[in-house]
Amino acid sequence: MVLLMQSGPPTLSDKPQWLDVRIAGSLDESPGASGLLVDPADMPPLVTELTRAIRDAAEDEEVAGLYLRLGASSLGWANVSELRDAILEFQAAGKPCVAWTE
Repeated sequence: MVLLMQSGPPTLSDKPQWLDVRIAGSLDESPGASGLLVDPADMPPLVTELTRAIRDAAEDEEVAGLYLRLGASSLGWANVSELRDAILEFQAAGKPCVAWTE
């Protein structure tokens, strides 16, 4: 899963920014058991982190919309419900949401 705000180096721009969320595989609800040599930055975000990012983007004036790319995934009903609620809150903020899947 990848969560992107922009591509390339950060720049000052008056163009609207879109939150680009790509989901493939599974999303964990809690951190997994990992060894001492695993960098936490290499771990995929948790469902709660992803939904928090979407909710924060809904309140961020610099974020104009949400682009959601769904790949093959094995999300459970609870995870889907969490994501759905976050996306509905994003749309309720008056921002567009575009979803695409293969």
